[in-house]
Amino acid sequence: MFILGVTGGIACGKSSVSRDIARYGARIISADQLAHELSEPGKDIYNAYVKRYGGMILSDNGKLDRRAVADIIFDDKDERLWADETIHPIILNHVRDRLEKNQAKGIPITVLDVPLLFEAGWDVLTDEVWVVWLNPKRQMTRLMYRNHLNEIEASARKIGRASCRE
Repeated sequence: MFILGVTGGIACGKSSVSRDIARYGARIISADQLAHELSEPGKDIYNAYVKRYGGMILSDNGKLDRRAVADIIFDDKDERLWADETIHPIILNHVRDRLEKNQAKGIPITVLDVPLLFEAGWDVLTDEVWVVWLNPKRQMTRLMYRNHLNEIEASARKIGRASCRE
């Protein structure tokens, strides 16, 4: 099985590129999608956040308040480090499981869509990597619109930073 890594900065269009490739028969494993799935009540990421922050990151219906979590993580580098060290391994275990399932099914190409592919060290899982890049001004506009953020909140998400080693 050929594994194509697709990475790049936030709101650059990684998912769009991955979907375009999937039209030709590739399967997508999206780290962001897995993170959303694993953030549901009782799942691994949900449990890790609740253990760390308690009820302050839960909405009235008991689900994770993703914005509250993002505010904590993007405002404090130590909390960001904790999240990277805790959440990335959880997602990686599920990525590996899905890669094994795709291999067993004979899927010829899997797209591994990961925003922090190099930073997390997951590039070693891939046969080739594509970096999606977007003009930082356009990236900021897309992020603010997509996530309903103001400019200060969007800027905290590291606009203009591509996910690649220099």
